[in-house]
Amino acid sequence: MDAALAGHGIALLSDWLVAEPLGKRQLLRVLPEVRAQGFPIHAVWQKNQHLSAKVRCVVDLLAERFVPKAPWEVMLKK
Repeated sequence: MDAALAGHGIALLSDWLVAEPLGKRQLLRVLPEVRAQGFPIHAVWQKNQHLSAKVRCVVDLLAERFVPKAPWEVMLKK
């Protein structure tokens, strides 16, 4: 982001990272139709170990919030 802020070109950055600079007009969105591809999230633990309530809560939240969608669902914005 520092290079983009210094005027050295464009960057593909997360919305949360550039929210403030965009709001302050320090950065300008130049290709709004271009979106970064998502990436997989994996939760790994040993099956024979008991999960603490905190870990189980995080795993459940990830499974709920980051449900994989079929490509046609993404295209149709469902």
